[in-house]
Amino acid sequence: MSSCCFFGHKDTPEDVKPELYAAIEELITQRSVSTFYVGNQGAFDAYVRAALRQLQKRYPHIHYAV
Repeated sequence: MSSCCFFGHKDTPEDVKPELYAAIEELITQRSVSTFYVGNQGAFDAYVRAALRQLQKRYPHIHYAV
């Protein structure tokens, strides 16, 4: 079991969302990351939280803390 922490910039453009989603999914499937820590400030953190919410439906074993 591994963990990963995300924190980013408040003014992150929306076009990073597909790459971010793919990167998180790769962490889950290829690197066995199951616990994520994410901030609660700005656009980047919101994108990560949204991706994790979606991915948790597909990978119910993952958990995240804000």
